[in-house]
Amino acid sequence: MRLIDILEEKKYNTDKWTDHHYVQEIYEPLFAKYREENVNFCEVGVWNGESMKLWSDYFVNANNIVGVDIFTRTEMSEVEKNLDGYDVKLHKFNSHKDIDKFDKFSKKYSDGFDIVIDDGSHWYENQINTYKNFSKIMNKGGVYIIEDISFIPESIKTMYKIGGESLEPYQVSKIQYEIPNIKFYSTGGEMFSNQPIGVVRF
Repeated sequence: MRLIDILEEKKYNTDKWTDHHYVQEIYEPLFAKYREENVNFCEVGVWNGESMKLWSDYFVNANNIVGVDIFTRTEMSEVEKNLDGYDVKLHKFNSHKDIDKFDKFSKKYSDGFDIVIDDGSHWYENQINTYKNFSKIMNKGGVYIIEDISFIPESIKTMYKIGGESLEPYQVSKIQYEIPNIKFYSTGGEMFSNQPIGVVRF
């Protein structure tokens, strides 16, 4: 069953196939070869847990389906309740700066990860630092994905006094500089029309 088939049947409340077309245009072809493999999968930024249901349904033979979040938008206990019945492991820490917690996390998953999706803070500095941490435990042949590169949360806008002018090209250039082997894709035609997504292959 394809990712889009699962979503159309289960109607999971994730913007990966509504506001964005990541599922249809990026993830479907990218993840197909991993479908029945014993993958180790991690998503940073799980929000309400709905996308974790999708990954659990799709990667039928996965060794681990793991979610990492700071759980400020939704309490971890609420997400755990929403994921009752799904084989998903949740961890609470900040992936771009909680180094001690990340070290413990990486030891727990010593087999490394085949797929990592960063759908966390969406601020380029955090995305770069999260990548640098996870790059140490990515498996050969794996893929690392950074979502929503152009999305700037209101909290970040306030913190950095950012106005209405778009920072997408700036963020893309900074990420490209720090992660030279990243490839950018857009699901909206023009590069900056629907929040670029970055893919790194290991």
